[in-house]
Amino acid sequence: MRVLVGALALVVVLIVPNPPAYAQSVEMPVPNLVVKDADKKVMAQVVDISPGGSVGVMVDFGGELEYFNVRILRGTFNNGDVYFSDPGCTGTIYIFGPTTIHSALGLQSSFATIGPDHINGTYRVFRSAGEPQITVAPVSEWSFATLRCEVRTPTPIALYRVDEVLPNPFAGFHGPTDAIPGRTLFIEGGTRLP
Repeated sequence: MRVLVGALALVVVLIVPNPPAYAQSVEMPVPNLVVKDADKKVMAQVVDISPGGSVGVMVDFGGELEYFNVRILRGTFNNGDVYFSDPGCTGTIYIFGPTTIHSALGLQSSFATIGPDHINGTYRVFRSAGEPQITVAPVSEWSFATLRCEVRTPTPIALYRVDEVLPNPFAGFHGPTDAIPGRTLFIEGGTRLP
């Protein structure tokens, strides 16, 4: 009898097709997964995981949501490049956003981050200033490839001005540094954030 029940169960498993896999979205977050910083503090709720290795998260900045692609090993929260009017990533700050995901989600602002800082692993957060897009020729930019400020040829591009968010909503979070590159962010099971 046990053999018959086991064989019947195997037949059912083989006949019933697996449900299709769907990418996660804001409406359907990945259950119980959160991104934690190098100090094991919860940073964000995971909403999707791409085959390319990035993790999608939604971060709540005081009631305003922003979607970021997180590279866990590098510790980056990337949703676009950050440009500066002056050398050394100083002066007026610009980004490409808002993106198409902003309009799809009904978001009014867009946020950008730079970090983790290669010395202390900290982050800076910027918010769109609500001004129209303008054409500027920034001379430096934060590079997500090198995690450093890079000089750029001042070529005119259409960007939005942003302001740094202070107090910093990412204060107290840390990612990898040059001295401790293995101290990365990580994904862990948990409960959904409120």
